Amino acid sequence: DPPEADQDGSSPIAMDLLIQQFSGNKEKGLKFLRMFPDFAAANLGEINKAYAAHQEKEIAFHAHKLKSPAMMLGAKRLGS
Repeated sequence: DPPEADQDGSSPIAMDLLIQQFSGNKEKGLKFLRMFPDFAAANLGEINKAYAAHQEKEIAFHAHKLKSPAMMLGAKRLGS
């Protein structure tokens, strides 16, 4: 199921954009959406490690790795 609306009534994920990214294949888009939390959690773990070690370049690297998949989801706030 698609994510519920944010407090302002907007969805955190642009489902139409997500499906468009997969050439209209809703199942592939939803599979990507289901995989994203694990991918994001792994990257956030790496960001936390880099932060603890004061490794600014590593922080930026892992933060940037989140950007493209977030934009594919239409998660504009996370991808910007």
